[in-house]
Amino acid sequence: MNVPGSRRRLGVLVAATAAAALGFIAHYEVLSYWFTGPDTLTLIETSRITDRPSAVDTLTAPLMHGTNFVRLTGLFYRPIASLSYAIDYAIWGLDPFGYHLTDLLAHATAAALVVALLAEQLGIAQEDRSNRARTSGLVTAALAGGLFAIHPLTAEVVPVPARRHDVLATLFILAALWALARGLRIARPGPKLGAFGLSALAYTLALGSKEIGALLAPLALTWVALDTYGHSGRLRETVRRTVLAGIGYGALSIGYLALRFSLLGGIGGYVGPFGGVKDTPIPVIVSQYFLSLFYSVDVFNLGPGVTYVPATIYVVLAVWIGLFAVGIVGAGGFRSFFCGKVGRLAIFYSVWLVLPVPLIVRVGEYSPWTGYIALVPVAALTVLVLTIAGRGLYRALAELARTSGSDETRNQNVGMVRAGSSAGGSLVVFVLAVLLVVSLVAVSPLAQPYDGWSHASDVTREALTEAEPQADDLPSNAVLKVEGLPNVATLGPPTEKARVKSLRYFWAHTVRSWVRLRNPGSRLSTFTYGRTVPVGEEPVAVQTCVERRPNAPAVVRFRYESEASNRSTGT
Repeated sequence: MNVPGSRRRLGVLVAATAAAALGFIAHYEVLSYWFTGPDTLTLIETSRITDRPSAVDTLTAPLMHGTNFVRLTGLFYRPIASLSYAIDYAIWGLDPFGYHLTDLLAHATAAALVVALLAEQLGIAQEDRSNRARTSGLVTAALAGGLFAIHPLTAEVVPVPARRHDVLATLFILAALWALARGLRIARPGPKLGAFGLSALAYTLALGSKEIGALLAPLALTWVALDTYGHSGRLRETVRRTVLAGIGYGALSIGYLALRFSLLGGIGGYVGPFGGVKDTPIPVIVSQYFLSLFYSVDVFNLGPGVTYVPATIYVVLAVWIGLFAVGIVGAGGFRSFFCGKVGRLAIFYSVWLVLPVPLIVRVGEYSPWTGYIALVPVAALTVLVLTIAGRGLYRALAELARTSGSDETRNQNVGMVRAGSSAGGSLVVFVLAVLLVVSLVAVSPLAQPYDGWSHASDVTREALTEAEPQADDLPSNAVLKVEGLPNVATLGPPTEKARVKSLRYFWAHTVRSWVRLRNPGSRLSTFTYGRTVPVGEEPVAVQTCVERRPNAPAVVRFRYESEASNRSTGT
């Protein structure tokens, strides 16, 4: 008996809601944080809309226009991300709760869209699908959405409003792919055109959120080709549809580039002494990328075996590709694998996993939060490996049981050897995939505190709220020299303890933006002087002193003393 369409849609809705709730629960602590990330306050300051000119600037000016970021670091056009800060400021003002709520809701929505996309690609809502296939597909989609929601790398992104660009771009890419997959299944011209239009709109929003949104175009073409050929088996029809899709997404891409050129005076990107292309070796970048996705914490205490060296990633990839091949054979062979839905999904998400690598290599260094977009294929591929290996194991065990009951000794022996080999390979893949899932869940924000951002929040709040009243006494156009900025060494290979790898506190422009936001008439400017100061992971008391000097810029100095030492000395 077929399940009614309303019940099928309800099942997808429940699974998507569960994934969203899991993402929300894993990160709900961020709602108590102050402003985190050194660029957050500057993004708010430069994106807020107070009149018509500022509204035009928010939608047309470079990211963080009017600051040294444009001249010394990078030239980017991200109007959708900027608009999100403007909306937050209009609703919440300088209450950090609202900004963190937006980030949390965006991440939860992305998790729900992972479920929706996989459900659409697996055809759960199709009437010709058996109840068993629908249930299996729904479980696959739900597990992928849940794994995406709590992946350890989300601790680098969700707590920081300045990093929502990656979340928004990923969210809109998921929405665009969902609409595209749905449009390919709809027969009626009107709804079909509406779905494609929604996909185009979501693509436009992804491009306006962050440059990595451009990955949607090759992803869309890949899925159109795989889906069309998988259903029709006709090469000509596949080429025709793929070319038509390429024309549509290509036109949007060209329009975006033309607008970007006209507003930025060029393609933009990282520039200047702080944003220029770095020179990290490519093998190290690739190692950092894949380890952050699959093994961000050294849960198995491998030690030097997971340093950022070429051998690490090459060995790991070779092993996983081999195990994946064994799982395919266990599922019934390569031909049946690639002709089925699971095979097409495996190809699609493998392409997705690899696509960001050239862009990251082009920058010359890997920042963990840029890996957020790759969490979708990581979650999908991990669950697909579980599915493939599980099915192969079940099929092999059934064959083993059937063969053992055969009366023909020779056929029985051959069949048992074949079934036993298939079962063994599938079991190895299944166990390793389970270990991967368990290791990711064990070090996820759902199970570990990742309290680095809480510490950064406390330090930043105390420093800036103490500095702002003292800076009020300075002339409105004063120049302030900032000394004693905090730092913490976090980037590095996987460690035994789960911790944030890209922790940041505040910089000189953070001080400037906070003072300007609190005092709209202020035109304060700042610059950094001297070395940064290690803060450590323990609670500290921040001491702030603003010194006015004749014929020289005023100075603000920050000092950090351990609260434990203060208690022991009675200070």
